[in-house]
Amino acid sequence: MPSLHRDDGADLTLLSAVDLVRRFFRRELSPVEVMRWTIERCERINPSLNALVDTLFEDALDQAVQAERRYLHGTARPLEGIPVALKAQQPMKGRPWADGSVALADRVADVDHPIVARIRAAGGIIHARTATPEFCCMPFTHSILWGTTRNPWNPDLSPGGSSGGSVAALASGMTVLATGSDSGGSLRSPASFTGTVGFKPAYGTVATISPANLDPFWQDGALARTVDDCALLHEIIAGQDRSDMSSLPRIGGRPAPTTPVRVAVLTNLGNWRVDHEIVADVTRVSVALAEAGTEVRPAELGWDRVSVNRLADAHFGDHSAADIARLATTSDDLTDYARSFAQRTTEAARHLTPQDRHRETGDMYRQVAELLERVDIIICPTVGITGLTAGEAYLSELPTVDGMRLESLSDINLTRPFNILNRLPAISVPSGRIASSGLPLGIQIVGRPYDEPTVLSFARSVERILRPSRRWPIVARSSPTVPKPRPR
Repeated sequence: MPSLHRDDGADLTLLSAVDLVRRFFRRELSPVEVMRWTIERCERINPSLNALVDTLFEDALDQAVQAERRYLHGTARPLEGIPVALKAQQPMKGRPWADGSVALADRVADVDHPIVARIRAAGGIIHARTATPEFCCMPFTHSILWGTTRNPWNPDLSPGGSSGGSVAALASGMTVLATGSDSGGSLRSPASFTGTVGFKPAYGTVATISPANLDPFWQDGALARTVDDCALLHEIIAGQDRSDMSSLPRIGGRPAPTTPVRVAVLTNLGNWRVDHEIVADVTRVSVALAEAGTEVRPAELGWDRVSVNRLADAHFGDHSAADIARLATTSDDLTDYARSFAQRTTEAARHLTPQDRHRETGDMYRQVAELLERVDIIICPTVGITGLTAGEAYLSELPTVDGMRLESLSDINLTRPFNILNRLPAISVPSGRIASSGLPLGIQIVGRPYDEPTVLSFARSVERILRPSRRWPIVARSSPTVPKPRPR
């Protein structure tokens, strides 16, 4: 039986999906061995991080046996035998579908999310489902139902949210690929906090379930440890689905650009508060790209964060807030942060008419469209803050950036504008480390409407130029179990 460790002691669980498939074809590793190792790692590490809330280990091992046979018989599919963690917000028929809420703890899904069928059809094996905040409404991951999810790089910190369980599982080697969703940054900001890759596709390119499919802010997407893996999973889950009338034909297979890419570099999108170490990181990335021959241009957009947050909140007030408010009248077990979210966004919706929202969105797009006439790609920070405390909802006191108190928790993300401008694909890729703590940082790469091939191609170039460390957090074999608090 081949060893699951390199000669240098590196853990093969942290190999990419692309590498694993190659090794499976060469018979250097088997899907059964990798799945057994992955499950052992989940059982050992998850008590410390609380990233996984539903496991399917027995079924996953059965599927790994079938995958091994396919490799032997020459019928292996693109993801054959690869462990995939599914965000628990995405339904899986016959499994719990609580959306992180005690109020929905007994709900069981009666349908598969479209991406579940696509992952299975490609040979991927869903071995676990991952934690979210209640109703996926916050940029951190903790709930009364599931407890607190922790960042593998520093368990005192949150991995971000709402796809925090997925990125924590990726960064700690409890999965090879993962899924997430994003209506305000929930793929990209957790990726930045954990040194992983999170891709928000353009609206409609990945099918989803009703009624989320009619919410243009909402995109389901891929998470991985490398851009190639993220692109591979995106290619699998993208494309039209008969169950989703808003889904579009596949565009991921278009050829990448062959001409040099022109890049606009922004250290801010307007008046967000961005930590000085993050500004320095974006500047360093800009220099590295220029030295590699990329045409780099400094630029500004000048968006007002208060207006952007008000616009996004008004949208949420017309969508998810109504369901949360309805549950709040019948359940005493909703988190305080979910109640606060519903109240704030409902109020925003009352004060901003649909026509006003369309007008403001149009103004934002005109500004970015003018910039994207001169360049092909925009890069900017993914987040403005270096970390959030695990289990903290920030209801009584907001975090600080460079000693200045934020005015809203929404201010931590520079991702929301590209959910408002939801036809623009955006990805967060690892860019460096915080000098003071060694924690990972990510930069956000944004492209023209529906131009996913250019965004993914450029993200690969950035990854190659920056050569981010493949050092992953060491979660000790003897890590103590972290008790599950009941955060509000």
